[in-house]
Amino acid sequence: MTSSQTSIAAMPSRGFAVLFLAFLLSGMCALAYQVVWARMLSLVFGSTNQAISTVLAVFMLGLALGSHLGARISRRGENLGRIYGILEIALGVYALAFPLIISAAETVHASIFAASHGSALSLALYRFIIALILLIIPTSLMGATLPVLAQYVEKDTGKAGKRIGVLYAINTFGAALGSFASAFLSIPYYGLDKTMYFAAILNVIVGLTCVFVLRDWFVQRDDAPASPSKTTKRSVTGTQSPDDGPHIPFALPILVLFLIGTVGMLLENAWSHALVLVFGTSVYAFSTMLTAYLIGLSVGCYFAAKYLLPYCSGKLLSALLLIDGLAILAVTPVIGFLPSWFVGVFGDMQAQWHTVIAKEFLACAALMLIPTSIGGAIFPLCLHTIARSRQNRHTGTGVATSIAYIWNTAGSICGALVAGFVIIPLVGSERCLIIAASLTLLGSAAVILGAGPRSSFRMAWAACLSLIAVAAPIFFTTWDATRMNSGVYVYSKFFDSEGALEREMKNYELIFYKEGSASVAVLESSHGHRFLRVNGKTDGSSEGDNTTQMLLGYLPYLYAKNTDNALVIGLGTGITSACVLDLPVKSVESIEISPEVVTAARFFSALNERVFTDARSTLRILDGRTWLASIPQKYDMIISEPSNPWQTGNANLFTADFFRIAGSRLNEGGILCQWIPYYNMDSSHFKLIIKSLQSVFPYVHLWMSGTDTFLLSSMHPLEINAERLRHLFDKSDIRDKFQDMNIDTPGSLLSFYYLDSNSLKTMTSGVQGLNTDVFPVVEFHSPKFLLGPNRPDIFFEILETSYASSLEISDPDLDTTARILHRRAFFSRWRIPNSVTEKMLKRLLYN
Repeated sequence: MTSSQTSIAAMPSRGFAVLFLAFLLSGMCALAYQVVWARMLSLVFGSTNQAISTVLAVFMLGLALGSHLGARISRRGENLGRIYGILEIALGVYALAFPLIISAAETVHASIFAASHGSALSLALYRFIIALILLIIPTSLMGATLPVLAQYVEKDTGKAGKRIGVLYAINTFGAALGSFASAFLSIPYYGLDKTMYFAAILNVIVGLTCVFVLRDWFVQRDDAPASPSKTTKRSVTGTQSPDDGPHIPFALPILVLFLIGTVGMLLENAWSHALVLVFGTSVYAFSTMLTAYLIGLSVGCYFAAKYLLPYCSGKLLSALLLIDGLAILAVTPVIGFLPSWFVGVFGDMQAQWHTVIAKEFLACAALMLIPTSIGGAIFPLCLHTIARSRQNRHTGTGVATSIAYIWNTAGSICGALVAGFVIIPLVGSERCLIIAASLTLLGSAAVILGAGPRSSFRMAWAACLSLIAVAAPIFFTTWDATRMNSGVYVYSKFFDSEGALEREMKNYELIFYKEGSASVAVLESSHGHRFLRVNGKTDGSSEGDNTTQMLLGYLPYLYAKNTDNALVIGLGTGITSACVLDLPVKSVESIEISPEVVTAARFFSALNERVFTDARSTLRILDGRTWLASIPQKYDMIISEPSNPWQTGNANLFTADFFRIAGSRLNEGGILCQWIPYYNMDSSHFKLIIKSLQSVFPYVHLWMSGTDTFLLSSMHPLEINAERLRHLFDKSDIRDKFQDMNIDTPGSLLSFYYLDSNSLKTMTSGVQGLNTDVFPVVEFHSPKFLLGPNRPDIFFEILETSYASSLEISDPDLDTTARILHRRAFFSRWRIPNSVTEKMLKRLLYN
C-alpha cells in the first residue's frame, strides 16, 4: 500500500466529525450571507421582482462558476483540507469588507439608475453587472468548497455519492439552520451588520480550524490511484464499482439534475407566492417556508446517500421522479384549503406568536416534505452515476461533484427566471406547481426510455406519463381565487369558523386577479364597493378607506411652502394621487413597485381617472426608495403610503434611513406626509417609527383617522395655512369628496389634527434607539402582534397627549368649534365609548 493510500485509510473518525461540523457551520454562514446581502442589495437596487431575481441569478451563477474552479483545484491541490480552510477564511474576510464594497456600489448604481431608469432592459443589464462584480468572488468561494471536500473525503469514484451526499446533506441542513437563526435570532436582536460579522468571524474560525487540524489527513499526492482498486468492488448489496449494475447513459443523470434544479425553483417560487396569501408577507413567513424547504432537501439527500446508493439504477431514478410528480399533484389542491384551516386554527386570536410560527412550519413541512426530499435524494444518486461513468472514472470525485453541482445549479437558475418572469405572471402559482409536477413526470418518462432497452411496455408507460404531464396543467386546477385572497393572516379574527369564512367570501366577486411581483386582486362586494387586495390584504378601497386615501392627498397642501410638484410613493387605488391632482400643482409623479397594482387601479377609475388622463400626472413602475435615492430631483410634497411596516419590502419605507433620503429630496419648506397605521402594532414599535422620523425632521404634526395616522414633517416650523384650508372647500369637486366623508367645514377637517411637534416629542421621549436599515426592529418584531387583538392603548395615548397640544394655524380666529363637534360624531361612528367622548369634550372646550 502506498504512502498516499495509508493516509487515506488512516483518517480517524474525528476527522469526519470536524469536516461535517465545518460544513454544517459553512452552510449556516452561507445562508446568512445570502439573506443579509440580498437585503442590502434590495436597498440599492430596490425590492422589485426584477432586481430580486437578478441578485438570485448572480448568486447561483457564482456558485456554479466556483464549483467549476473547485473541480480544477481538486485535481491539482496537494492538501485539500488546507485548501478548503483557505477558501473559508477568504470568504469570511470578504464578508467583513462587504459593507465598504456595497457602499461604493450604491454610489455607482445611483449614477447608472439616473441615466437608464427609462430602459428596463438597460437597467437590468447594469444591475446584473454590478451584482456580478459584488458577488462573484464570495459565491465562487462558496461553490468551490463542495468539489474540494468531495475529492478530499472520497478518492474512490465507485463510492462517490455516499460520503459526499452526507456532506452535502449536512451543508444543506446548516443552510436551514442559517435561515432560521438569521431571521428569528440574529437579525432581530443584533441587526444585519452584526449578523454578517458574526458569520464572517465564524467562517474564519472554521477555516483556521481546517487549515491546522486537517492538514495531515487525505493529502492529495501524485501517486494516489485515480480509480478504485479491485478491493473496492462490492456485490449488489454494497457500493457498486464503476462497472457494476445496469448502464445509464452519461447524459441522463445530467438531464435529471438540471430538471430537478428547475423543478426545485419552480416549487420554491410558486409555494412562496401561494403561501404568503395564507401566512402573510412578514419576514417570518418567508423564513419559515425556506427553512422547511431546505430541511426537506437535507433529509432526502442524507437518506439517499446512506441507504439508496447500492440500488442506484434507472428504475430507481424513474420511480423517484414519478413519486415526486404525483406528490406535487397531491399536495397542490391542499393549499387551496389552507385559508379555512388557518381560520379554524387561529380564528380565536388567542395563539401565542411562537405557537403560530410552529404550526405554520408544520403545515409547510407537511406540504413540502415529499417533493423536497425526493429532490434532495436525486442529487447523490445522480452524482454516484456520473462519478461511475467512463468519462469521470479517472478524473476524481471532485470533478464529478462539480459536474453534478453545475448542472443542478444551472437548472435552478433556469427555474428561478422562468417561474418569476414567465409562468407565474402568465398562468399563476397553482399552474406553476402543476407544471413542475408535469416536468417530473416527463423526466420519469425520459429515464424509462433512456436507461434501458426499449420495449413496447416501456414506450407505452412513458407515453402514458407524458399524456398525464401534458393534461395536468390544463385540467388539474382547484383553487378558489376569492378564498385564497381572503387575507386570513390579518382578518381571521372576523371569522368565528371556517363556514363563516366561506359565507363571507361569497359576498364578493373577483373582478381582477393577477400574480407577478405580488398577488393582486380586486374584489367587488354585493353593495358595489371595490377593494384592492395585495397578497390577500386590503390596501385600499372605494369605501371605508376613502378618508385615509384622501387626507393623504390633501393634508400636505395645508403645510407646504410651495405646491408645484409632488411625489406619491405607492399608487394603490390611485385615489390619493387623484386628490393631489385636484390641487394647484404643476406635476404629480406616482411611483408604484408592482405593475399588477397599476393594472388593478384602473378598476377604480370613477375615483382616480385623472391619474391616467391628466397631463400633469406621470406614473412610474419602479421602487420608490430607489427613485428618491438615485434621482437628484426635488419635490415640494412627498407622500409615502406603502403598505404596513411589518411587511418585507414595505418595511424599508419606515426606517430613519428612508426618512433621511426623503428629507434630502424636499425643496425648502417642503413636506413629507408619512402614513403610519397603528392597528395590530405594539405601542413601542409605533413610537419607534415616529422617533426615527423625528431624528430627521425636527418638526412633525400628527393627524389621525381611525387606526391610521398621518405624520406631516418638515425641516422648518409647521403651520396650517388657513387660506389654503378654506380654498379646499371653495372648490366644488373637493368639497363634494369631503361631504362624502362627512366633512362639511374647515373646522370639521381640523378634527383629524391631534399633536403638534412638542406634544409628539413628549409622547416619544422615552423611546430608545431608532428603526434603521441595518437594525430593522419594526419589521422583525411587529409581526409578533399581527394575530393579536386590536389594542386601543395607542389611540388613548394620542388622545390624552393631544389635550396639551396647540392648534398651530395661521388664522387663530378661525372657528374651530366644528372641530370638536365633528370629532364627537366621528368617535360615535367608530364606536368609541361615550365616556371617552365626554371627557374629550370637557378637556377641549375648557382648556
